[in-house]
Amino acid sequence: MLKKLFSIALALIMALSVLPLTVQAGTVYTVTVAGGSGGGSHAEGDSVTVTADAAPAGKRFRTWSGAQGLTFTDGSAATPTATFTMPASDVTLTAVYESLYTVTVIGGTGKASVLKQIDYIDAFLKANV
Repeated sequence: MLKKLFSIALALIMALSVLPLTVQAGTVYTVTVAGGSGGGSHAEGDSVTVTADAAPAGKRFRTWSGAQGLTFTDGSAATPTATFTMPASDVTLTAVYESLYTVTVIGGTGKASVLKQIDYIDAFLKANV
């Protein structure tokens, strides 16, 4: 009896092995990263981590351009390494760097508000020049 069941099972496996098998893959989207790493092909819902390249001399990482609408699960558009959930569309991110300034105070002391004013001046110049 066991030998007959084995023969039937083997015949069934052989018959099924000649049937075509179709596998449907989910839609894959592309992550393109300029000035960093983490690009590639991902399905919607995948966890994607991007990392900005080291900042050039005299600069620091500012933000990821193109990150509007992304859902971050670790870090944010303002951190050099960030993880987001892949949306149902291609994503293009560009690492944006900003210049660093040296403030020298002569005959007094400096405060953090001086550095904040430089950020405001820098933002004004970028917007208006």
